[in-house]
Amino acid sequence: MNTTSRLLQVLVMSMLAVVAARAAEQDQSMSSAEETFKSLDKDSDQRLSKTEAAADKSLARTFAYLDANGDGYLTMREYTAHMKKAKEQ
Repeated sequence: MNTTSRLLQVLVMSMLAVVAARAAEQDQSMSSAEETFKSLDKDSDQRLSKTEAAADKSLARTFAYLDANGDGYLTMREYTAHMKKAKEQ
């Protein structure tokens, strides 16, 4: 019984460590995406125009797809939602 209990404790601690590591990785990834977004946002209006997005060739190619509401700008939410989906794949 003592060995089983100890094994269960180790298993739970290992699972918690994995979950914590994944959460930290996601936070770092989003932070990186936010930094990239801010560096592209030259006029600091918290959205990317097609002209600003043109500085990143990959982003420029997918701009229309990422522009979920079709207003001609990418918000931080639209940009990071795409980055999150891309990271999951």
